[in-house]
Amino acid sequence: MSNLRTSGHKLEIEAGRHKNIDRDVRYCKIYLEHNVHTIEDEFHFLMICPHYREIREHYLNDIITTSFVNEHAFHRIMSTNSDRVISKVARFIHEAYIVRENY
Repeated sequence: MSNLRTSGHKLEIEAGRHKNIDRDVRYCKIYLEHNVHTIEDEFHFLMICPHYREIREHYLNDIITTSFVNEHAFHRIMSTNSDRVISKVARFIHEAYIVRENY
């Protein structure tokens, strides 16, 4: 979770920065396969990307509700001090990274 908080991750928003790819074209490869141009940033990864829906439902169903998928909810989750929430988010991130690496 700390890597996601501090941009120490391999999402396209950060990987593209190191490859000198313009910020506005650091697309989610999963969406891009369906000809949808969506930036793969931390918000997209944690809250939206359908590729991780099952993992998200398993770990975050009681934290993220459909009505609260917005930047405010994302910031609230990422800045929480709740050990329970941190643990669930960290487990989601770990499993989602495994799925992403194998994609």
